[in-house]
Amino acid sequence: MPLRAIAAVVAVFALSIVVTPAADAATPVNQLKPLPLRELYDQPGQKYLYSANWGEVVSAQKSFDMKMPSPRPLGYVFANSGESTKPIHRLKQTATGNWIISTDQDEIDYLTSHGFTLEGRTGYVYTSPVNGAKQLNRYTNGKGWRLAYDQPAGYTLDGPVGYVLPEYYQVGAYYFGAYDAANPDDLFLQAVKNAFGRFPDPWGGVRDFHGDPDSPWGPVARNTQGWPGDWSHLKPSIGYYDDSSTATLEAQIDQAANAGLGFFSFYDYWNNQKGTATGDVALKTFLRAANTNRLQFMLSIVIPYAKDDPQHLMLPAAQFDAAAENYSGYLTKANYLMTQEDRPIVFIEDGGGIGNGSAADQNAFIGLLKQKIGAKTGKDAYIVNHSEHPTAFQVNGDAFGCLNIGQYIQAGSYSQYVQNAPAYFANVDTKGKPMLRCGMSGFDEAPRTGFWEAKQDVRYFKDDARAQFPAAMTMTLNSMKSQPASPIDNYLTMYAWNEWHEGGIIEPNVRDGKYYLDTIQRTFRLPAR
Repeated sequence: MPLRAIAAVVAVFALSIVVTPAADAATPVNQLKPLPLRELYDQPGQKYLYSANWGEVVSAQKSFDMKMPSPRPLGYVFANSGESTKPIHRLKQTATGNWIISTDQDEIDYLTSHGFTLEGRTGYVYTSPVNGAKQLNRYTNGKGWRLAYDQPAGYTLDGPVGYVLPEYYQVGAYYFGAYDAANPDDLFLQAVKNAFGRFPDPWGGVRDFHGDPDSPWGPVARNTQGWPGDWSHLKPSIGYYDDSSTATLEAQIDQAANAGLGFFSFYDYWNNQKGTATGDVALKTFLRAANTNRLQFMLSIVIPYAKDDPQHLMLPAAQFDAAAENYSGYLTKANYLMTQEDRPIVFIEDGGGIGNGSAADQNAFIGLLKQKIGAKTGKDAYIVNHSEHPTAFQVNGDAFGCLNIGQYIQAGSYSQYVQNAPAYFANVDTKGKPMLRCGMSGFDEAPRTGFWEAKQDVRYFKDDARAQFPAAMTMTLNSMKSQPASPIDNYLTMYAWNEWHEGGIIEPNVRDGKYYLDTIQRTFRLPAR
């Protein structure tokens, strides 16, 4: 049958697809696992390939010199089926090498008996416009086929495909798991005891700046150490909590998931004196929570260098194996965060204390960690290195990341962060690896004054970060849209869920409520999970 006749038959089948009326999708979006549908071509108007498989996208570019007209995906299809979804399949015409996408089984059966080969299922799409999904159509120019929302020049409508999400973002937050008394020898707890006479009180300083008439030690009068301003936000909406309690993490998981956040990135430290991880109580509590599957999680490994190592947080080479064994165990969990290509993500937030801190020692540890992760999961870990660290560009890894972009903290200006962070991100984008973007809600170490930091050493933003937060989120979104395509190009980690002693706080508080979560959800159009 001539190509035009085949195209005509295809159009008849495609246009006969019955699209169900709009309805609420019962399956949460995150359970469907959205994946970017990327468009590639060999020459404009010729062969167009559509894939939600990052490995295939890379292979098409390297092996067949195919190009993406835009670094942004066409939209997001789903890896998993659910209510109000249907599968889409890709077929290839043997004679021409052209690809066609189809959702109609009768059409697929016809095409496979008339010179087309079924290459497999590309994913799933909605059957109705739920969760902001937009109708994707198939168009033809008589030679081949394209997918688009609106009619491309030189093409005619060849039928609807289904509804896809135009955008989808994986937004998470760093989680500081230090609000418990699991380690009574902790220097911070001892410092609070010495300054305020309360032990063990991981909320020391924060509790004092706000005031707490109902503390376990009796009324705590408001004491801001001479700092002016309004500190009434320094209390979580759920109260001063203990992160060893599942009730705490269950409440926080619900807060985050209801606002559309996708994951917590847990700081995880190492105690070389005990030869075990430390600061991981909240992470373990998260995994015990009854609703843990509402969120994913990942590790942010923090091994800092410190002269004389007073807190015993450096990792000697003799303990590399024990640390790698410990950390790798978490990646076997079903809700561990993966890239678009299904690789578990590990952020080396600080590697300055790994061995002697050299790139060679860091690479030795990372190699061992990847080996153990591979043995336990069968997957190749996706290592993200902190872009601000001196050895970041010499250490082995798959991508760069960031915590809060310290240069703007040092400058004490949130407005500089809003104005200049895009240039910082764009510069890292030129370094040959993807970048996992970060966002910052604020920074203020004042609650540590007098017992942990000398007043003259306290770092803080001197301008109003809260008022500029919506602009910061818009800036971050635009930066993500302009970055090169990668298997993490829709991922963002916020600083932070609960850095209460440093002012990085998006967790709901008694003054602002859900202001930060609402701003993030609105900016990134995050569906509740």
